[in-house]
Amino acid sequence: MSRLFYGMLCCVLFALAGGAALSVLAMFAQPLGRLLGLPAGFAAHPLAWLVLPAGWLLGTGLRYWVQLGAVTRAALGAASLVIAALYANCLVTWGRIASAFGIGFVQAMRDAGLANTVGMARLGLTAGDHLLYALALALAAWAAGRARRPVVSRPAP
Repeated sequence: MSRLFYGMLCCVLFALAGGAALSVLAMFAQPLGRLLGLPAGFAAHPLAWLVLPAGWLLGTGLRYWVQLGAVTRAALGAASLVIAALYANCLVTWGRIASAFGIGFVQAMRDAGLANTVGMARLGLTAGDHLLYALALALAAWAAGRARRPVVSRPAP
């Protein structure tokens, strides 16, 4: 009986830890995706170069705010930047669909669907954009995975 209880407890704790990691991922990815999508919505072409400073900021934020191992932080940084870039490109694509057909934004989201929107967003990216996204992923993973600086306490004067 105690082994069954221990196994169930381990499963619950593992699910909670995975849920916490996913919530951290979403917490960092959604606002970043909105910030990336805002200027790209006003430009004629997606602004892929904005992902480089966003990747560095995301990695630095994860480095200081998330108390996990370096490899886990690096993986979270890369994954949340992928989600943020995908979300930003989908927002821009839905906005373009809405303006092209003269419908509302939510109606464009409903009509296009997620798979169709991702396909159309991917068509709008060039090889240079893919290179910038790959560099930003590496930058986010590097910035998040770096070792933390030790806190130095100074004596009061």
